[in-house]
Amino acid sequence: MRLGKYAAAVTMLEPLEDKNAENLDFEYVLGSALIKAGQRREGVLKIETVAKSGHSADAYMLAGSTLLDLNEYEQARSDLDAALTLNPKLPGLYSLAGTARDKTGNVKDAEAAFREALKMNRDDFTANLYLGAILEKRRDLDEAKTYLERALQLNPSSSMAGYEVAMLKSTSGEYDAAVQGLEKVVQEDPNWLEPHVELASLYYKLHRPADGARERQLVEKLTAQQQAQGLGTR
Repeated sequence: MRLGKYAAAVTMLEPLEDKNAENLDFEYVLGSALIKAGQRREGVLKIETVAKSGHSADAYMLAGSTLLDLNEYEQARSDLDAALTLNPKLPGLYSLAGTARDKTGNVKDAEAAFREALKMNRDDFTANLYLGAILEKRRDLDEAKTYLERALQLNPSSSMAGYEVAMLKSTSGEYDAAVQGLEKVVQEDPNWLEPHVELASLYYKLHRPADGARERQLVEKLTAQQQAQGLGTR
């Protein structure tokens, strides 16, 4: 596991599981190895069993973070809230819990979690990004700017941070700056629908109809592709 040879660890551990099924430490290592090896659903089931049997905040946190990656937000929130009850001081836990709450539509509780995360670590990228996005949508623009610019400073290569900063500029009426930011985002991630939607709108506001028409065509194309593939937006 420490060498990063997760598939090899799974191969070694699985034949021993019958004799160690009651050993929570063994099950935690096997579950972790399965998750790292890409068998996340199998791994998270074992980790959740460890969490419930051992009342382990670490196991609940690992299960919850894995479920977030699998877009299973309701169960992720349940596991992460359980971890918070057991040990709210785990590094990064409030940020994960805030993400799960945001994904399940509970913005108020998500905001509270992100603020707690930033009390523990002001350089928490996820907490800065999500809290800034929540505030931008609520039109608390000055406070949103503080967190979103901090997020972009912490991770300049993040397309999501670049997008949120551009949206803030658009909301603030800084259309030229917003366009520059969004153009960079779509260059890095050309199949991401939302930046194209905003760009189309901004081009028309800036009296650039040809660019607006081009972006609108891209929006229609990407929307059709997502519908055909059964994909949602981010």
